Amino acid sequence: MATLLAHADASLQLPFAAETKRAKLAILLFDLAATGVTRNALMLSAYLAETADVTLLVVSRNGVLAPLVDPRVHVVALAQPKRRPGLSHLLFAAQRLRVFLRKEAPEMLLSVGNRTHLVASLAGKVGLQTAMVFRLSNSLEHKGGRSGAFGRLRRALSLRLIASSATELLAVSPSVAREAAALGKPVRTIRNGVDVAAVRARSREPVPPHVYLPLDIPWALSVGRLVEQKNHEAAVDALAVANRTTPMALVILGEGSDKARAALRARARRLGVDDRLFIIGTVDNPFPIMRRASVFLMTSLWEGCSNALLEAMACGLPIVASDRAGDAANLLGFGRYGLLVDAANPDDVAAALLTQMGERAVLPGRRIEAFDISVTLRNYADLLV
Repeated sequence: MATLLAHADASLQLPFAAETKRAKLAILLFDLAATGVTRNALMLSAYLAETADVTLLVVSRNGVLAPLVDPRVHVVALAQPKRRPGLSHLLFAAQRLRVFLRKEAPEMLLSVGNRTHLVASLAGKVGLQTAMVFRLSNSLEHKGGRSGAFGRLRRALSLRLIASSATELLAVSPSVAREAAALGKPVRTIRNGVDVAAVRARSREPVPPHVYLPLDIPWALSVGRLVEQKNHEAAVDALAVANRTTPMALVILGEGSDKARAALRARARRLGVDDRLFIIGTVDNPFPIMRRASVFLMTSLWEGCSNALLEAMACGLPIVASDRAGDAANLLGFGRYGLLVDAANPDDVAAALLTQMGERAVLPGRRIEAFDISVTLRNYADLLV
């Protein structure tokens, strides 16, 4: 895998057979980190590689999921990895992307993560024959965020640039599609999905030896980067409330800066639950950890269609989810398959956690079958091939 990445990054020369009549498709991804966006992109690229020549373009080749790239998929790293990529880094990646599009002329470029849409937009489409399709994988409005007026203006301008560059927009949920309609471009909804059978099979693997999990008390699992959107602060607050009556722990699975990690620990310490908080980085296979949790907790301020929530449903976990987290209410059948809460109310979240850890827990049942990845992949095949 490392050899393939190095070769692709060095030359942008791809081994497409001259005589082939297979479609050429390119999928643009920010990196190969252990996120739902990455997992979906890898499954999609492998599926489409059965009938088309597929190139996976990554802005940064960082990420633990690199070994999972299908060997039939070509990989091009557009820029060198940087911990905190700035505008110059993105401009360089955009320039490299334009070189690739002019040289290889794929019929379609699919940008699958919100962080890559700006790169594709900066590459421009004038003089290119490639259709530019952007998948909107997260809420556009960021309700409840702390970005302020300048942040909202910057996001609005970015969205307008993206819309002007796009041939078509895809939305991962009806809620995102409703927001995207205001951008004035055709919007098609293709819901996120997960490979239910694979998630369940991999959940039976051992927990990585370096991962410590609480074994003597029930614990909730929260998954996501240590960023504002995921609102892990609300999970820590609820942990403190719940521990007033019932001992429980909170495990957070996700990458983040040392500053973000320290802030969560300081919050837990102020609330007297520092010994009940376990923050784990990313792992290649999160499903053994997920299967062993007592309940899955999602306190996000905004979402599109959470892959982690779908994976937790596939593992059969009781769910507690923020009622503002994108498509969560719909996924959970408005309370039939899990509990919806006001994440701003720690008492509400704590009460739901304790309910879901008890005998009266509301379980996801077979709801996940409606969101199996096979349905999602067929919809993409209809669009792209």
